[in-house]
Amino acid sequence: MTAACEREPDAVRGELAALADTVRGECAPEFDGDREEAARTVFAAFAVAGGRLFATVPEAAWDAVDAAVTARESDGPVGSYARAIVRTVPFPTESGTMNGPQLAVSDVRERLEDSDWRSTAVHLCTRHGAPEECLEPLAACLDADPATRRQAARAIDWSDRRPDGVADRLLEATDDDDPTVRAGAVGALCHQCWMRDGVPEWGDEAMAALADALVDDARVVRVRAAGVLDCYPSYLPESALWSALEPETRGRLALGALRADLDETAIDECYWQVDSTLVGALDATATRAVREEFRALGWPVEDGSEDLDSSPLARSAIAAAAETDPGGIDDPVAYVEAVRDRIGTDGVDQYESRLLRALFATDPDVVTDAVPALVTALETESPDADSREAARTLATVREDTPDAVSVVQETLVAAVGDPSERGILREKRLVALAAIDPDAAASELRAACESVDRYGSSVGRTVETVAATTPAVVAAVSDAAVAALEESDDKRNERLLRGLATVADHDPDALVSSADAFVDRLIAVHPETRTAAGRVLRTLRGSHPKAVPDVAAPLVETDPDDPAWPLGPAASESSELGGRAVREAMSMLDYRGDLWARRCGGSIAAVAVGDPEQGRAGARELVSRLSDDDTGRYGAYAFVELAEREPTVAAVAVDDLVRHLRAGYPDDYTAADWLGNALLPIADAAPDAVRDAITAHYGGPTAFVDADIDRRSHRERIVSAAAFSDDGSETVTGGVDESDGSTPENADEGGGDLLQSLLDRVLGENETDDR
Repeated sequence: MTAACEREPDAVRGELAALADTVRGECAPEFDGDREEAARTVFAAFAVAGGRLFATVPEAAWDAVDAAVTARESDGPVGSYARAIVRTVPFPTESGTMNGPQLAVSDVRERLEDSDWRSTAVHLCTRHGAPEECLEPLAACLDADPATRRQAARAIDWSDRRPDGVADRLLEATDDDDPTVRAGAVGALCHQCWMRDGVPEWGDEAMAALADALVDDARVVRVRAAGVLDCYPSYLPESALWSALEPETRGRLALGALRADLDETAIDECYWQVDSTLVGALDATATRAVREEFRALGWPVEDGSEDLDSSPLARSAIAAAAETDPGGIDDPVAYVEAVRDRIGTDGVDQYESRLLRALFATDPDVVTDAVPALVTALETESPDADSREAARTLATVREDTPDAVSVVQETLVAAVGDPSERGILREKRLVALAAIDPDAAASELRAACESVDRYGSSVGRTVETVAATTPAVVAAVSDAAVAALEESDDKRNERLLRGLATVADHDPDALVSSADAFVDRLIAVHPETRTAAGRVLRTLRGSHPKAVPDVAAPLVETDPDDPAWPLGPAASESSELGGRAVREAMSMLDYRGDLWARRCGGSIAAVAVGDPEQGRAGARELVSRLSDDDTGRYGAYAFVELAEREPTVAAVAVDDLVRHLRAGYPDDYTAADWLGNALLPIADAAPDAVRDAITAHYGGPTAFVDADIDRRSHRERIVSAAAFSDDGSETVTGGVDESDGSTPENADEGGGDLLQSLLDRVLGENETDDR
């Protein structure tokens, strides 16, 4: 076939045309009409010489593919061969194909723009993936006949290309009358939206269309929209895309996820809980934007309607918004009436109790009317979350209006439940108990702080949670809470310290005698932990300057948002504390973990901001670890972190670093890669040091670059940053072209022709072969 394409193109053209007609079922009189045989022959031809066919007899080749596309749904072998023909088309790809020349992108574009060939070209784009240059003509196909429009929508959806150039057309298509077109448009716009480096200008409109698609009347649209959300990461609410969305769009997405979860076609199979995650990420503004829809879903009003699975989540969104901004609930009476009308077999649920408690701050009279409904939720035998929150809300009402609540305190305490039931510390119960009986709560909290070995990280979490609502309770047991710092590791102390920082804001007198304990936490390698300790000391120094060590003085005048705060300012005041912090950081390398190593380097970098000499000592110590078989790799990671943050400090050890690289340390390939990365910021900040070290240990830049062929291009950048010149030093020029990584034009000249000629010779020796 390959040889025939060259010698007798007219014969090949006629043969392919006859075969194509047969595959379609339009048999020529002189042909035997065997569709299966014709389809198998076309498949063999395309498998062996598809690229050559399109190059020499393009119209006949396209006609054969068109026949295969037409026959692809046929039963039996004909349909199988037809689909195989479509698969073997040498469609243009970035990497090329194995069967010689491939279709030109320009040819595909022309066929997409030609109404006679449009349907076939669109199908090929769907099957193989649309080249970027074809997105515009593909989008234009959304105005073609219904079948082509549907196929074009799928092709753009299944493409890995960025739809920027056709976003406006796709946004229009999200309102198309055809559900398949709507589904494809939503998928194309939103499937990869979150993976961008920057949020596209059309991102908000696209995500709004996704929210609509989640509740579309057509099942195919709902399924595609749910599939898009399923592909999004669980950290979507923390992404730049989510932050860039309008509050209403965020609210509609969460609402759409809730409604989609009611649908058997939707997202209950997702690997992350889309509905609860998005609802939990809403702020008050986003919830208010769709509050009527949330209220309708949270408190259904239809006769005989059941309490749907999504209704509690809708009520939780309203409750969270009310807690953040009670004044944002514009019609509290309507909500209170909805709560009273909905009361189920177990009474008011936990979200309704939270909502009523928030509304009490702005409209106590209205909430007082709901006290009987709250009482129905109390359960003293086996209290649950509904009982706990109802008891807490009743305590809030009783504190302001005692006559409105006839339930005695003992009953409310029992309705909360045991805060340490079955050996588990339950902070929400302790928070509720603190609102009802602060003395009892303080007793429970003291016992918990004295049992860190039993409760672990739950202690810090509970202290922080209780302090956020009733800091006086934590202040009453501040001595036990401070003592708990010694019984736990730095990571677990983060939340405990955050709770104590809240206490310091409300009652600094309760903590001033424990200032030294907070100073000791400043050397923690976990930045969140030392920041929380710095917050406490900043507050205490401001209110009791003479009672707090001088090391805390710089914390008052410096910016707590600075990355080096509070360790940098504290090290500037106390070199002894800076030295302790460096030693503490170095000890982290023994844990042999990448995260510990990076935190080690970050801690030393923070010290270096306030005390450069201690930072330089840390840099030397890190480089000295490179030859250690056990911790050399982690020393490399830590040094890279230091070099990226404080390159001028890290430069003091660059001579030893280059010497270690020359000697082959560390022997870990990845760690050696990292050390190469460290040299670049140092070369930018201190080129003299890098230049001298390379000259001393390699003799010059050429030897340095040539010593590691795998990292040659990176080493060239280091040499360039180090500013080697012609005054006695060498200059590296040329080298690998980094523009696209391609090989020289004539690197394999004639290789393709050699392979093709071999195929021609083999096929020529077997002219009777059906191929």
